Amino acid sequence: MRLKCLGGFGEQGRSALLVEGKSCFLVDYGVKKTVGEGILGELPLEDFPELDFIVVTHAHQDHTAMLPLLVGERYKCAHICHSTYKGIY
Repeated sequence: MRLKCLGGFGEQGRSALLVEGKSCFLVDYGVKKTVGEGILGELPLEDFPELDFIVVTHAHQDHTAMLPLLVGERYKCAHICHSTYKGIY
């Protein structure tokens, strides 16, 4: 199993962790709120392997705001989250 930190470790915001092994999945995909930079998110979108599923830990923006860029047309994979959040993504 290989863990790749995409953001959120040692910083506030943009939580994202890519887990590669027998399954390939993403734990959260959030946004870092930056002031004055005009950048909504700073995470790579083009380098992802095919995802089996996405785990959403909770629905704060720093953990989920970038998910709409991944789901739908680009990735058709399962979302694992609490039932409260099912209709959001």
